[in-house]
Amino acid sequence: MKTSPRSRAWTRFAVLGLVLIAGAAIYPLTALQNAQPQLGYITGVVRSTTGPEAGVWVIAETKDLPTGMIKSVVTDNDGKYVLPEMPMVNYKVWVRGYGLVDSTPITARPTANNNNNRLRSI
Repeated sequence: MKTSPRSRAWTRFAVLGLVLIAGAAIYPLTALQNAQPQLGYITGVVRSTTGPEAGVWVIAETKDLPTGMIKSVVTDNDGKYVLPEMPMVNYKVWVRGYGLVDSTPITARPTANNNNNRLRSI
């Protein structure tokens, strides 16, 4: 029986799809599990000349990952902040205070323990 060019193309496409699915099933899942990045956190206290600053935004940004990342948190009543689950790369961290004025960024890197970065509010 004679087949049309369209049905032969569909057959080749289906065979290619099955080969790709079989290859994905053979790929070791442990390699995918080990590819997860290490995570840490950045902590610190925001202080001004009058003491700890409550309720200001602390923003961390990096371009050291395949996709840029920005994370922000708000300080507590004692001016403390925690940026959790951060991939282990360098970040520019700054404060956005009242009136949406930004502080000068500092460079920080997440750690597994408290590194107490000091940020000055403006």
